[in-house]
Amino acid sequence: MIPRRLLTVMLLLLVGLVIASAVAPPPERRGQDSARTSTSTTPATTSTAEPERPAAPSGVDAVLPADGTVRARPGQAIELDVTSKQPATIEIPELGAMQPAAPGAPAQFVVAFDEAGRYDVRDVDADTSVGTVEIGE
Repeated sequence: MIPRRLLTVMLLLLVGLVIASAVAPPPERRGQDSARTSTSTTPATTSTAEPERPAAPSGVDAVLPADGTVRARPGQAIELDVTSKQPATIEIPELGAMQPAAPGAPAQFVVAFDEAGRYDVRDVDADTSVGTVEIGE
């Protein structure tokens, strides 16, 4: 009788863990060749939460600095989150990539630039520049 109860409790615990892992959001992953960048914008201004952190030797780990430029090397993946205090459409014109942004729902871009250059990040609705991604050798 006791082994059956113990088995039932263990089975219920296992089912509970499976359900909890199914509804939990996946952990944020950071690879060596990726960067997670976060910017905040209103139609007229851009603000950031913290200054740029030094880049890791084989990757970029930065928040949009005061000068509005994120720097990376060709081939590095960049995760760019752009938050807005009002609903907005954020675009990287050179890529033809466009994402909506709203309070609590940032525009999210995951891109790898193959060629060196400067790529503008724009708020389409306000027709303003949010920042720049600079890819250099």
